[in-house]
Amino acid sequence: MPFKPLPIKHNSEGKVRTVGFELEFANVKVDKCVQIVQGLYGGTIEKKHRFSQKVVNTRLGDFSVEIDLKLLTEKQYKSVFESLNIDLKNIKIGNSTLEDKVESALESMIQTVIPYEVGARPYPLTNWTSWNRLGKP
Repeated sequence: MPFKPLPIKHNSEGKVRTVGFELEFANVKVDKCVQIVQGLYGGTIEKKHRFSQKVVNTRLGDFSVEIDLKLLTEKQYKSVFESLNIDLKNIKIGNSTLEDKVESALESMIQTVIPYEVGARPYPLTNWTSWNRLGKP
């Protein structure tokens, strides 16, 4: 479904309006979503961690891609383990770490109720049709 044009194209100063963009969705994890954005608009993927990434220098500017929950994007869950003197990164479980296991468990539970999101800086309204490709199923 294409995005509908806004009825007012210029702001009170006569400049073309800009529109911020945030698309919330489910069933596409961050890693896959940054690949989709990069495939559509180019750019370079910058990975902060599995729950928060960016696609920078695309033809539409920079995109942020993350799960919409600070508990994971800012790794707030780690404070509970730190208060118990548990260092999640240094405890190995097979080929991974306890941190990987905890994050996988949290994500599998949380993704059923909390959406992922793609966000971008305000963009000139005149080029709004460029966003339609991202909104297609």
